[in-house]
Amino acid sequence: STPSELQICVETDLALLERAMVAAYKTTLSTLPAEQKPAFRRAHLEWFKAYARTCNAPMDSISRRECIARELSQRRLAMEATRR
Repeated sequence: STPSELQICVETDLALLERAMVAAYKTTLSTLPAEQKPAFRRAHLEWFKAYARTCNAPMDSISRRECIARELSQRRLAMEATRR
């Protein structure tokens, strides 16, 4: 497990943010035309790699918590905005 995964497991509010981001991903993916789904999946994978690099870098737990919350919230909001 990574530092961010461990922190999400012990902090309920971070787990809720992660679930909300996953729900936004699934909803967005389900509303896209078939030809747009592969690009969306690739973009999400690239976001996830950047998120993992950023939030698993050496830092104290308060900074990691802020990183996780910020990244998950921004990603959820970005996906929700594409559906409007």
